Amino acid sequence: MISLLAPAYNEEDVIREFVRSIYAKVSLQEDWELIIVDDGSMDRTGAILKELAGEHPNLRVVTHARNQNLGGALKSGIAAAKGRIIVTMDADCAHPPELIGAMTAALANADVCAASRFVPGGGMLRVPIHRRAMSRLANFLYRVFFLSPVKDNTGGFKAYNASLLKSVAIEEHGFAVQLEIMTKLIANKARFTEIPFVLTNRDLGISKLNYVTAVPGYLKRVLILLIQRWS
Repeated sequence: MISLLAPAYNEEDVIREFVRSIYAKVSLQEDWELIIVDDGSMDRTGAILKELAGEHPNLRVVTHARNQNLGGALKSGIAAAKGRIIVTMDADCAHPPELIGAMTAALANADVCAASRFVPGGGMLRVPIHRRAMSRLANFLYRVFFLSPVKDNTGGFKAYNASLLKSVAIEEHGFAVQLEIMTKLIANKARFTEIPFVLTNRDLGISKLNYVTAVPGYLKRVLILLIQRWS
């Protein structure tokens, strides 16, 4: 089985379209499940997911009573996943479901497949220039200081060997959880590969990433990881 995992927070404007696109575009050669973590949403996300779960037997909803941020949502979803492969993705339709087949197939010779904006054929569409610049700089610096073989470390669209991912002790609650997972997998000698993908800026709903509040915590976690990496 393959587990598709998507955290969702206040996504009432897009969650129905996200689920529709998953069932319309995912084509896999084995059974799969879709796990959506409703991370303490205060809008109608939970009610919509309850309705959709009644329509799709392999849609499972994990509900948080209060918001636990991206790291907490991923931690809960990973623990709930039953598949031998876990694919993490955003619930805002930014990640194309039609790539999931190629990503899972790539794990025949790897432990992690990252859908990458920074390999030939990848890119970012309608993404503000400051976000493109920050993403490129963050990934460049991470590769230099953490000796990562991956060009797109910060992205959330990845396929993992489930047993390896479940062995990672997640401590980070914020957006830096992606780098925490990568750092610990690198330390565990995981095998990585990448396939190109084009990130499209969301058309529906509102991004939950607040750079003013997120960046200090992000930098703090990176510093902790850096000390752990080289100590």
